[in-house]
Amino acid sequence: MSQHISFPVKRICWSQYEHETPILLQEANGPCPLIALVNTLLLQNDVHKLEAELNPKSNSNNVDSKHIESVAKVRSLLNRNLDSRVALSEVLACLGDVLLDIYRDDDSSVVNKLLESLPLLHTGLSVDPNLYEGGFAQGDLGQQMFEAFGLVFVHGWLWDPSENVHEEHFRKLATFDRIQDFLLNPKEDPVVKADLHQWLDRHSTQLTAHGLKVLDARLEAGSLAVFFRNNHFSTIYKAHEHDFYSLITDSSLASNKCVWQSIISVSGKDDLFFTGDFVPLSENSESGPFESHEDLELVRQLQEEEDAAMAQRMQKRYDDRQPKTLPKELEKPKEKKGKRSEGVPKKGKLSCVIT
Repeated sequence: MSQHISFPVKRICWSQYEHETPILLQEANGPCPLIALVNTLLLQNDVHKLEAELNPKSNSNNVDSKHIESVAKVRSLLNRNLDSRVALSEVLACLGDVLLDIYRDDDSSVVNKLLESLPLLHTGLSVDPNLYEGGFAQGDLGQQMFEAFGLVFVHGWLWDPSENVHEEHFRKLATFDRIQDFLLNPKEDPVVKADLHQWLDRHSTQLTAHGLKVLDARLEAGSLAVFFRNNHFSTIYKAHEHDFYSLITDSSLASNKCVWQSIISVSGKDDLFFTGDFVPLSENSESGPFESHEDLELVRQLQEEEDAAMAQRMQKRYDDRQPKTLPKELEKPKEKKGKRSEGVPKKGKLSCVIT
């Protein structure tokens, strides 16, 4: 079936240096890990090439020229399919060639593991974010995969030290999977479990204000990363201090000049849309990025629909964790109407949802 899957390709002109870069676009709930990897790889390659041109004798970015040349294969593949579609099989084969180029002299078992894992970028890549320290669990396949291509993989779903919510448990459990294991254990303190549930519900978009601050401190201006949020993988760019932008890959906007969306707040209500060179988009823009007020509203509507879909997925995941019948030792008297009974949750993995 994968041989029939393909992606739209669009060229964007971005940054003050007017980089022209082909990117993959996403349709419905497509394979966002793959799209994020390819797009981040290409945009980061633009930055590395510029750094090499401006500072030919500098080794500050520690980027091998062979790596830049290898990524050019991906760029060439997408350029051949501009304003058309590129097959999934071709993209995976090209990424495999890049891995072989990068790790030509490394342990073959490591390379083989990475090559075998490539299809997961399409079928769904599970990740285990660390909610206490940031980053991901040791041995997390998602992090290994992105780092193999020289990409930074981040999230902003972090516990805030100023919150009075069982700091010792966040410190001890740390990762999402271990928190799920804790919630599954009927022997654990129900009060602590309720607090952890409330925290997860309160931050169900998988981003916190503290997490944004940590990202701002970690990423340098002018850098790119693969960003995990809302069970979704995307490309983010830090243009200046405190200025984060997410690459827009929705295929319904393929003919639009909308390229970036700012990441200003956790709720997203204050986020703005921008052209490739970071000019704010509005219906009154002199450059006319939106042909009509309806175009601007479409962009906002698509974002609202994505947020709503995420809320539904999170709710379904929590509902699915509730067993139809409880073990006898956990059974409770029937509660009054309107109250929700607590059961033993079923552990769920975090991954990009494919439908």
